[in-house]
Amino acid sequence: MAFEHYTCALKELMVLDKQKPKNSKTYELIAECYLKYDGDRTKALPYLEFIVKEGKFDTEIYLMLGLAYHANEE
Repeated sequence: MAFEHYTCALKELMVLDKQKPKNSKTYELIAECYLKYDGDRTKALPYLEFIVKEGKFDTEIYLMLGLAYHANEE
């Protein structure tokens, strides 16, 4: 049941990303959805790597990035 909320949120965030592309906060939320719903967690990687390259982020991003790398077996 909770997974449905993440998939719905992900759809809305993708629409928002098309309206305002490359927004770090939107990317963080997209990555969180990919990490928390039952699917391919590695899809979070490009969003998290973009945030890290931008240089303005909370340290929690490192945890999320680690989880995504772990899902990708890196």
